[in-house]
Amino acid sequence: MQPLEICGYEILGRLSKGVFEATRGGDTYVLRRQTNPNTHEITVAKATKGIPGIVPFVETISTSSQTLLVQKYVGDTDVNDFMRVLEATGEAMAVPLFQRIGIGAASAVNAVNKAGYSHGDVTSRNIRIDEQIQPHLLDLGSARPITERKSREVFATPGFAAPEQYDGDTSPASDVYGTGAVLYHLAHGKQPMQIPGGMTLDEAREMMANPPLRQTGTGSPRLDSLLGAMLAFNATDRPTMPEVIAELKHL
Repeated sequence: MQPLEICGYEILGRLSKGVFEATRGGDTYVLRRQTNPNTHEITVAKATKGIPGIVPFVETISTSSQTLLVQKYVGDTDVNDFMRVLEATGEAMAVPLFQRIGIGAASAVNAVNKAGYSHGDVTSRNIRIDEQIQPHLLDLGSARPITERKSREVFATPGFAAPEQYDGDTSPASDVYGTGAVLYHLAHGKQPMQIPGGMTLDEAREMMANPPLRQTGTGSPRLDSLLGAMLAFNATDRPTMPEVIAELKHL
């Protein structure tokens, strides 16, 4: 049986719906089918090409039936998987390791913001950790221009989406919240908030306005303060991403 091939890429298998692992010339790639004509994924991928910490853009492929975004394959270990490995081995999250992942992830999100976009879905699942333990931000499909904050479409990953995103409002401040949730996960081994399934948007937002007490005691009062600020309910109370990066460097 002949292997499936698209424009010189040999398809190895499906990673998820519309996402395929492929090989060409000995290298491995990810092909993402573009199903939403309004997505900014390709535009943002091109605008951030070559920036460390963002899954590398290679090219786009258009056939008579589909358009595919081609990116380098950086592995399939996300922050969730990485934390499970640490827990299984009994290893603690050392400060230099936390800084490497945290600064790398925050810098990648900041690069998206500097390109004029909000990522909109910064989660533990959307940050891959490669074999050198370097983070890579992926899934730019929810990105939207910073000038287009409000949308009638509400896209919010529970536990990582900022409160304002439940009202269709996404901005760089929302990305700070999502990054803060990822950093909290790295520091404590769990998300800052578990929102039960079946909650309405209004109920979820109300829960976020009056959250259960979050775990503190990372061993660093400076980090505890930073996480609290990044996860502030009001967007205007959060630090900017450059301020986050500066604080992480001084832990």
